[in-house]
Amino acid sequence: LMFPIHNIRGEVVGFSGRIMAEGQDPRKYVNTGDTVAFHKGSLLFGLFKATPHIARAGMTVVVCEGQLDVIACHEKADIRNAVAGLGTAFTDEHAKILHKYAQKAILCYDGDNAGIKASEKTFRKLAAAGMEVYMASLPPGEDPDSLIRSKGPEPLQEAIQNARPYLEVRCSWEKQNNSADANARAALIPRMAELAAEITDPIRRDVAVADLAVRLNAG
Repeated sequence: LMFPIHNIRGEVVGFSGRIMAEGQDPRKYVNTGDTVAFHKGSLLFGLFKATPHIARAGMTVVVCEGQLDVIACHEKADIRNAVAGLGTAFTDEHAKILHKYAQKAILCYDGDNAGIKASEKTFRKLAAAGMEVYMASLPPGEDPDSLIRSKGPEPLQEAIQNARPYLEVRCSWEKQNNSADANARAALIPRMAELAAEITDPIRRDVAVADLAVRLNAG
């Protein structure tokens, strides 16, 4: 399944292929090789269509994991400020580009352990670029595309509308999944402090640290 990849001016500069049949290729996505016009670490799927809607959404961008999620958001749920990387790790360049158009990012990743863990790298890049980072909580095992197909657009719209600060969501997830492990609980404080340190704005960082202190002391 082939997706044309556009630059910010709407020009097609490459293609991304989604592997649909099992056993053909271990990679989930196969992209055009890097060229002068196409560098996957600095291109975001859907950005050229999303930019006006990012502004209308209060300078807020929704960041998904894959192209199918972005298409589903735009076409089926009227969430037209959604973008995604090209099946590769979210980069510093991606974050810098997004920060040109948005002040706040809502991560809309798979609602499972792998999605929570994968979101950490994206949070680090976006927070270091100076953006506010929130996270939408999806049901376990669901991504935006599957959630829309199974339950319609409303649950996804509500999840994005009710998105909470990333560190709040991450702290709750860590406490819920590691509450029985004393060593994991002891390691949680420095881990969350390390994530909070990625926030470059000193006021937002202080607020996040104070909020985490309350949550971590709450048992």
